[in-house]
Amino acid sequence: MLREHLQRLVPYALAQLNLNERYTLQGGAALRLAYGSPRLSLDLDFTLEGAAAESQRHARILRNFLGRALAPEGVGVELAGFKLEEAGGFHRYFLVFDTRCLVGRKLRVKVEVLSRRYSRAHYELKTVARCREEQGLHLRAPQDQQEALLRLRPR
Repeated sequence: MLREHLQRLVPYALAQLNLNERYTLQGGAALRLAYGSPRLSLDLDFTLEGAAAESQRHARILRNFLGRALAPEGVGVELAGFKLEEAGGFHRYFLVFDTRCLVGRKLRVKVEVLSRRYSRAHYELKTVARCREEQGLHLRAPQDQQEALLRLRPR
């Protein structure tokens, strides 16, 4: 449950950083977070409208944002396992959450980004409520920021 809560924070953070217009969440995590699918997904799959190399810079910005948001709870955030294939437009990294104070170990969320350019693509804008409290983790966010926006690309 805590890992899923941490997964939910990633699209939320992208929206807060005004990067959500460039990223599209897809795959198993999108089905679970947006539509309540029972399928549990351990990674977050995104497409990025832009170069995969931009995702490296965005990953650092994302890590800084999440680090600041979770610091009051004693949870640190690190980046690990970078893999960038610019020719194939692929970038993978792990967000490592130091949740030892909550569950006695660190939790990792794998993020995979594929660079794509879509022509005439139509998106459904889906609002996903973000859990405010789970496993002793209480985020301090203004009331008007309690929801994250996910852009879902129909298959």
